[in-house]
Amino acid sequence: MTNRIMKQQYEAAYEASVAVYNGFRSKGAAADKIVAETGINRNSALNNINDYAHMIRGAKYKRAMSVESAEYFLKRIYNDKGSDALKMALKSMRLNIEYRELTSCAS
Repeated sequence: MTNRIMKQQYEAAYEASVAVYNGFRSKGAAADKIVAETGINRNSALNNINDYAHMIRGAKYKRAMSVESAEYFLKRIYNDKGSDALKMALKSMRLNIEYRELTSCAS
């Protein structure tokens, strides 16, 4: 068994994240739905939901996201919300990278 998040899982996580961000579903219910549909670890589902909210706001998120998940989220954010939203998501990712670099040097 692998710990890597599979395509079906990060696609479902993106859709659930949008629903949470738009107020259509609670984080817990969205995470439970992703777990039931894809078998993803619940904490990973919650991390993706939280990361999306940070990306949309251009805020720093602290949890790691796989390259594949991040690439998918960025493409979908651009397609769904346009270039201004993509700029915010890229800012968020830059802040995440800076944070992770700082915390890895401190250990």
